[in-house]
Amino acid sequence: MCFVRSSLQGLMILGLLFCCAYGQSNLATVTGVVTDTANAVMPGVTVTIRNVDTNIARKMQTNQVGLYTITNLPPGNYVLTAEAEGFRTYRKTGIILEVGQALRNNVRMELGAVTESVTVSANVVTVNTESGTIKGDVIVQDEIPDLLTYPLREMSGFRWRGIDLSGERGQAAGRGRPARSAAADGWRSAS
Repeated sequence: MCFVRSSLQGLMILGLLFCCAYGQSNLATVTGVVTDTANAVMPGVTVTIRNVDTNIARKMQTNQVGLYTITNLPPGNYVLTAEAEGFRTYRKTGIILEVGQALRNNVRMELGAVTESVTVSANVVTVNTESGTIKGDVIVQDEIPDLLTYPLREMSGFRWRGIDLSGERGQAAGRGRPARSAAADGWRSAS
């Protein structure tokens, strides 16, 4: 009895951990390397990303190899800044983060006073360079019918597993015999 209870508790904990991890997939990540004009990495640079709509900011320091990664960012419009003593403040505006996006934004710091700044305006990124996706996982309602009918349109005119898909709509013939009813993925047509 004790074994069953401990196994059940273990399964509940695993299920809870899975739910927590699954819930994070709707957030974005920004990562990059900070270098100077000679391409030397810069540790200890303060990188800040601020949501323009909510004015919530997240700060971090680059590590020993100049890398920064800011995770768990809700989708939205952001401004990224990087500051280090003896260098101009780097500022990039117009960063649009989408659901599940991993954006790489490498920063190049220029020598100068901290009061000087270099501003970069972001254009809309069409390809996510971290994962190769074109956009986030958001599917608008207009795209759903295309997702459902696309495979059928592409297969018309071909024989697939003995079913002729080139016939009239609602008709199917199997292995050279006319069909009185058809089934696909467990669904049967009314005959």
